[in-house]
Amino acid sequence: MITIQEIPVEQIDEFWNIQFQYLVDDGMITTADEKAYFQSAEYRDVLKGHMLRERDKLHMVYFIRDGVQIGASQYCTYQSEDGKCFILDFWVFPEHRGNGAGHDCFRALSEYTQNDGALYYALNYAKEDSRRFWLSLGFVDNGVDEYGSPLMEKRMSGGEAGMELSTTHYVFHYEKNSLAEKEIDQIADIQEGCYTFISSCLHADAKGKIHYHLFDTPQEVGKQYAMIHNEDDDEPCNGFALPETMSKDGMNHVFAVYSETIKCIGFHEDAHIISYSICRPNSRFISEGLAMFFDRYWWGIDNYSWTKWYIEQGKNPSVVDLLENSKFREYDCELTYPLAGAFTGYLIERFGTEKYAAFYKRCADQTARALEQTFGIPAVLLEKDFLGYMKVFHLREDIRGLMIKDFGEE
Repeated sequence: MITIQEIPVEQIDEFWNIQFQYLVDDGMITTADEKAYFQSAEYRDVLKGHMLRERDKLHMVYFIRDGVQIGASQYCTYQSEDGKCFILDFWVFPEHRGNGAGHDCFRALSEYTQNDGALYYALNYAKEDSRRFWLSLGFVDNGVDEYGSPLMEKRMSGGEAGMELSTTHYVFHYEKNSLAEKEIDQIADIQEGCYTFISSCLHADAKGKIHYHLFDTPQEVGKQYAMIHNEDDDEPCNGFALPETMSKDGMNHVFAVYSETIKCIGFHEDAHIISYSICRPNSRFISEGLAMFFDRYWWGIDNYSWTKWYIEQGKNPSVVDLLENSKFREYDCELTYPLAGAFTGYLIERFGTEKYAAFYKRCADQTARALEQTFGIPAVLLEKDFLGYMKVFHLREDIRGLMIKDFGEE
């Protein structure tokens, strides 16, 4: 746990020494004129005066973990204006960097400053790696200041506090007073378990931590999708993955609903992120199939039962056809997703995870050829064998009844 320690004005000389070393070592200042300015009375006396004024005081703080100073910051919250908290400096000491320390420090600073009236955050940055860090915390670009320095800003939804929890493989982002905040430890345990299982099956890891953004409604997630993909239609959405190869900040993200009625957590989106470190398949049938293999269920009914029922109803399209994205998009996801999951399960159960992983690596192009190259059997014959495999399954009558209820068909 990170706590905040205020630095009294009488003890700021130590802060100045640490700050100057940070600015030099991290390449924030490089010229002799810059170094002279940051050590000058002109610069330091102005900030000292801001610490002593009655309103909108400047704060200098240390981040403390287990009784040890691990970083520092200086900021000013403009309580007399619109509640902007401007962050002048923020850094983690070199020996304490890594394992989400920066995110943990900002989370502590966020909670601390919001208790003192901060409603949103703004800052300048000098380096691209700094920009990527702040993007990962939800900051967005906001033009330049009067000196031409780039600005970033982070506003809280509805004025609420943005919360974070960093674990071994994740950084969870959620709102204060949300259901996600109440159950965040349980959510984190579930996702870490999912990560471990997916990673062990595929012998793969995500590139960096997965930033998991939890929202209250599908409308909020849909807006995120539309904003990220520059689409006008912000259709409601329960969840989606944004791999590091597609994100502006070069990090992995998952956006998901977590509410009393919809809990879009578990294997699916994480399977996309982790598997994309192996290959990004050009076939949605393959990428969604692997995610559905880990999910096992669609609407509470297993993939094999759905596939068995679709076969009985004569609704199942050709697997070979569905390898083409144009064909995949012709059918509803309640048909394609369970079918893809069942076919993936068949391949893994028949040939093993190592063979399947070898196949997945070849899926960037020409999926049907990759099937034959890996398994030594043409795709059409694999599909025939899969359909024969499905004949051995018995569809339970209670599950059949649920399907008939959902679709109104016999």
